Amino acid sequence: MSHIITKDEYFAALDDEKTKSILDRTNRQAMDLKHIQDAWILYRLRDAEGLKILEIGGGHSRALRFLADRNEIWNLDDFGSVGTPRVDRKVPNIPGIKIVPEMLGSFSKEVPDGYFDVVVSISVIEHVPISVFPDFWSDHARVMKADGIAYHAIDFYVGDEEAQAVERRFDDMFSAWKEVGLVPQQLSLERPVVFRSYFASNPDYGMWSWNSYAPQLAYMRSVAQSVSFGAVLRRV
Repeated sequence: MSHIITKDEYFAALDDEKTKSILDRTNRQAMDLKHIQDAWILYRLRDAEGLKILEIGGGHSRALRFLADRNEIWNLDDFGSVGTPRVDRKVPNIPGIKIVPEMLGSFSKEVPDGYFDVVVSISVIEHVPISVFPDFWSDHARVMKADGIAYHAIDFYVGDEEAQAVERRFDDMFSAWKEVGLVPQQLSLERPVVFRSYFASNPDYGMWSWNSYAPQLAYMRSVAQSVSFGAVLRRV
């Protein structure tokens, strides 16, 4: 289902032995949204075997490296986007993972057409400007097999009241998907988008820690909750 990730989904992932064992190996502390997102993604891929999986903007591939023994894992990341910590800009050598140091939307010849069974991203799509959506999503569709699946965990700040910027961002995403033949599975999004108590959300300590390296959003973090939209897309 494509919707804002819920506590029930997060708890189910933590209760699952396969998912929890992989999640523990990532050494990601349960103090920020990425722990929730990792759990949501890994739960869906816990039984993956023999698949060609592309991670978009995976950096050092915190989570998917642990699936490389049973699947073919690629990581498409230019390691130089604005906001990327300097230490992460060196292209890593990760055993079992093929790294292509480019951006999705560049239509890299290193990434073949119709190749991947699964495309994944964790906390990446929210950084993609609307202006590059056409190329980004067209390239996304290009690399997927027909009937392939994509899982994207996308950050949003939502508060007690409707925010036009949030509504527009969802509308722009939905339009971009439709244009390139990416169909959200079981889309469920109550509009207007406001915070609901059953959403899995970033702990306040995690948001406070983010203020040190992204202070421009400090006020937003004080009045809204950080949640993740879990998009499940099918390539038609």
